[in-house]
Amino acid sequence: MQIKVDRDNLRDQYARASELVKRGVYSRARYDAAKSAYDQAEASVTAAEAELAKAKELLGPSGNDNPQLRAALAGLEKARLDLVRTTIRAPSAGVVTNLQLTIGKVVSVGQAAMTFIDAGTIWINAAFKENSLERVAVGNKAELLFDALPGRVFPATVESVGFGVSQGNTDPNTGLPKIQNDSGWVRQAQRFPVRLIMDETQRPKGGLRYGA
Repeated sequence: MQIKVDRDNLRDQYARASELVKRGVYSRARYDAAKSAYDQAEASVTAAEAELAKAKELLGPSGNDNPQLRAALAGLEKARLDLVRTTIRAPSAGVVTNLQLTIGKVVSVGQAAMTFIDAGTIWINAAFKENSLERVAVGNKAELLFDALPGRVFPATVESVGFGVSQGNTDPNTGLPKIQNDSGWVRQAQRFPVRLIMDETQRPKGGLRYGA
């Protein structure tokens, strides 16, 4: 440090002045001036060393033990992760619909921005009357017709048969049973869901929307 070099130079001058005063060569005034200059230089060095020590303390330890460095590295890692997450990759082949994104829009965590429909997992739900389920079983073959594809028949297989549905006879607020005032004495047959699946090679290639 230059301030130490200056201090050491003034110390040497002060030592020479002290010796010359003893010999009667220098006046007391010149000795006092040399001593004052040296004392000021020494005080400046002490203050500079104190500031340096304080700066080192604020910086903390070096390397990975430095909390500020760790915080900066953590922030950098989070920024990189956020950048990676700006690219959305589909988990499988499918279709994106109900897209609600525009350039510059910010999406919060948990906020829906689109709907992804998995094209590899397709099934058909059919609601059969309970008195028509006696001969319906898992593995049965079936044939499907779609309004959007008139005149075409597609093979399918029964994957599951529902064994229960919600009757809606309980008030969700009080837990008390509700009595339905039917218009007639004869209750209509309840319907139960039957799920059918189609072989991927025999699915419609176009003209049929999901949910049809």
